[in-house]
Amino acid sequence: MLNKTKNKEYQICDRKKYAEQFYQKYHIQYEKINKKLFVKVNNLNADKTLFTQKKQSFWCNVFKILLTSPMFIISTVILLSIFILTFVFSNGKVAQPRLNNPGTAPANCSLNHLFGLGFVGEEYWNEVWIGTKWTIFLTICIVSIQLFVGLLIGSIWGYFKKTDIVFINLINIINLIPSLIFILLIITLAGIGFWPIIIAVSIQSWISFAVATRVQVMLVRNYDYNVMSKILGTNSFKIILRNILPRIAPVITSIGAFAIPDAISWDLSLSYLNFGFVDGETTTSLGYLIQYTLNSNKWFQFPNLIIFPIAMVVIISFFFFSLCHKISDSLNPKNHNKISFSQLKGGRK
Repeated sequence: MLNKTKNKEYQICDRKKYAEQFYQKYHIQYEKINKKLFVKVNNLNADKTLFTQKKQSFWCNVFKILLTSPMFIISTVILLSIFILTFVFSNGKVAQPRLNNPGTAPANCSLNHLFGLGFVGEEYWNEVWIGTKWTIFLTICIVSIQLFVGLLIGSIWGYFKKTDIVFINLINIINLIPSLIFILLIITLAGIGFWPIIIAVSIQSWISFAVATRVQVMLVRNYDYNVMSKILGTNSFKIILRNILPRIAPVITSIGAFAIPDAISWDLSLSYLNFGFVDGETTTSLGYLIQYTLNSNKWFQFPNLIIFPIAMVVIISFFFFSLCHKISDSLNPKNHNKISFSQLKGGRK
């Protein structure tokens, strides 16, 4: 009996307290509200929305979104097919077919020659795949260095404020010379070759990625969980690696999607200026094939000489970009909470 009387007293006190707060906020007396305006719901449990989805980890949701994306599957299959065909049909030697067919004119596509014949009668199918292999190899090396250096410097630059002066002055010194002139200067000093071109392009290519990473880190570094981790004595590099980088991964991946087409364009530009890393006899690249074809007028009569290298560049660039874009969407936690109405039970229609 004593417990019941105490509970009633507490309820009366709570009602008075809520009535006073209600009057202060809305200037309406709670007791004078017409109760007929409201409908009392007896069974609240019947109207509760029940979710059928089970709790999953972050990476399970990422792979689930990727595997249910048609564009991701198509891009992956096409790129894997290109890689397999590249290593199957490219023997790394272009001069051998030229020696077997000296002085032979080019030819259009046929059943015996799917991509036709090259300028001196070489099998253009093999030459295109050899060029694709070296262009992909060059692109992967440039993009790997660009992303690693840009992500490392951008993270340090964005998290530690005292490094602003150092990196700003470093970037200003590197950007004093225009990109193309700077790359040609490095190649002239180091010599024309595969690794000199990679070093020359990579010296400046990381800057834009580092700046983008720095901006994203600056937006996230002052979040509450990062501040609390710092107060509790967590190492700064652990905070960057475990808290900040996973948070900014979708934005960084979408920015990095443009790095692959840019790297391919450097192969085309340098080959067009006769600063390519291939000689066209022992090795070749897609940039060299396009440059060599444009310097002659035979591609008007034999369009296969220009169509297939350009088509390969467009296919690789487009599907690499689509692949990175879908990965960026899957890494975004906002896309993990999308639940359709068909996955709900007990909700009102």
